[in-house]
Amino acid sequence: MYQLFTGLLSFAYDIPPAVFGFTKSFINNTQRLIALFLFTVFLASIFTTTASALPPDTFVGQNREPGPLNVIKVNPNEVLAKDAQPDHVNKPINVSEQRPGPDGKPVIKLKAGEITAKRDAFNKVFQNADGSQTKKQYFAPVNYKKDGAWQPIETDLIPDSNVGDSTNVFQSLVRPRNMPFMKPKYYTVKANDWQARFAPSNHKNGMVRVKDSGGQIGFKPIDANKVNPVITADKKGNQTVHYYNLWDGVDVEYMVLSDQVKENIIINNKDSVRSVNFKLIGASVTPNKDGSSKINSPLDADYGITPLTLSLNNSGMQADSSMLKQSYKNGVLNISIDDKYVDTADKSFFPMTIDPGVYRNNTRNGGDHINFPNDNLSCSSSRCGYMYAGALRAKPGNWFWWRSAIRVPYEIFRDHNVALLYANLHLQRAGGTSAGKWIDVYYATCLDFPCRGEYGDHDFTYDDADLNVTNIYQHGIQQGDFGRWLMING
Repeated sequence: MYQLFTGLLSFAYDIPPAVFGFTKSFINNTQRLIALFLFTVFLASIFTTTASALPPDTFVGQNREPGPLNVIKVNPNEVLAKDAQPDHVNKPINVSEQRPGPDGKPVIKLKAGEITAKRDAFNKVFQNADGSQTKKQYFAPVNYKKDGAWQPIETDLIPDSNVGDSTNVFQSLVRPRNMPFMKPKYYTVKANDWQARFAPSNHKNGMVRVKDSGGQIGFKPIDANKVNPVITADKKGNQTVHYYNLWDGVDVEYMVLSDQVKENIIINNKDSVRSVNFKLIGASVTPNKDGSSKINSPLDADYGITPLTLSLNNSGMQADSSMLKQSYKNGVLNISIDDKYVDTADKSFFPMTIDPGVYRNNTRNGGDHINFPNDNLSCSSSRCGYMYAGALRAKPGNWFWWRSAIRVPYEIFRDHNVALLYANLHLQRAGGTSAGKWIDVYYATCLDFPCRGEYGDHDFTYDDADLNVTNIYQHGIQQGDFGRWLMING
C-alpha cells in the first residue's frame, strides 16, 4: 500500500531576449497535500516563431472544463485481471538550454535564485542563469504576509514564549513559561499567519489551541490523564506532537501543516478507551452533511473539522467508516468507535487510528482527488486526505486494491503563447509498507476504479516517485481538453 501526499506545480518558462522583462500573469493552481506537479513551459516571443506545437484554434475535446467526468460501473476484478505492465517509459525532455542569439551564443547570463518580489501565498518564482524562469505553484500555502511582505511559512514547532496567553508583555514575563533548563512543555508554530499551539493536557485554555489575528480557540480533553507533549521528527524533519496514554490505552498525536492540524487518535488494544471527549473553548461546531463540521469562532479565517476515517495496522485506511461517530453537544466534541467492532477485530489490526483534524478553508484552489477501492465505492478528498495506490488487507483473507484520481487545473495553457514542454508528477510517500512499489499513472477516462486510458509512466520506488505525464497533458491541450484527471495505481 502506497500512501501519498504533498505537492506543488512548477512552471519553467523562457523569456526571449527581444522581450526580456515581459510579464505574464499566471492563475493560482493549488491543492491541499496531494501530489507534486512540475510543468515546464516557455512563453513564445511576439517577435519570433517557435518550433513547438501550439494548441490548435479548433478544439475537439469533449471535457473542456475542470469538473466531474462520466462515472461508469464495471466488474473491477475483471479490470485487475487485464492489467499489464507497460513496456515503455517516457523520457524527460531537456529544456535547460537557453535559445541562442544570432551569433549562436547565449545572450543572457543571470544570477540564479528566487525572485522574492514575485511571491504570493501559493507561488515562488526562480530566476535561472540561462535567462529562463521557473514558477512553482504549490497545492497548499507556502508563504504568508507579514508587515506587507510575503514570508516563507515555517511549520517547525518552537518553545512557546507566552504560554499564559497574556496580551501584556510585562505580565507574560511573570506567568508560567518554558524554562531554559527544563524540557519545554509548551510549543507553537514558528512562522505563519495562524498558529497551532500545544500545551500539557490540563492547560486551562486548551491542550491544543488555534490562533490567528481574530482570536483563539482551544480543545481541552475531558477526563484525560495529565500528559505533556513530546515532539519527534522523521528523517525528513517532519515533526509529530505526541500525547502518550492521554486516555488509558489511547495515544493522540498531531502534525502541523501549512493549512491544517492533522490529528490521529490511536486505539492501542482492545482494553483501550473507545470514546473520547474534548471541550471546545471559544468556539462551537455545526455538523455538515458530508461528515465534516464547521467551527464557529472569532477567528479571521474559516476553520472546520474533517470527517472521520479509520486506519488499521497492516491494513491501512478503511473505505467503510460506519463504525465511527463524531458528535457535538453542550460545548463538547465526542469521537468514538463502536464497541462491537473493537471487540471482534483481529488482534493484528491494532493499533487502530481514528483520523479527524482541524483544517483551514480556502487553501485549495481548483484541484481535487478521489480514492477508489475495487468494491464500487469511493472516498472523496474531504474524507480521505491522502491518496492511496496499491493493495491492502481489509481483513484476514480479504484484500482491496486502491487507485486514486487527481485533477490539477492547467488553464494557463489556454494561452497560445504558453506551450507545455514537460510535466512531471512527484508523489511523496506518507505511509504504507517499506517494501519497493511499482507506481503507474494514466489518463483517467472517467471517475471510477477501472477508468484508465492513455498511459503516462511508471516508477519503481521505496520512497517518493517521479512520473512523466507530459504526453497526457500535451494531448489534452491539443484537443482543447482542460479538465483531464490522472489515475494513479500501484
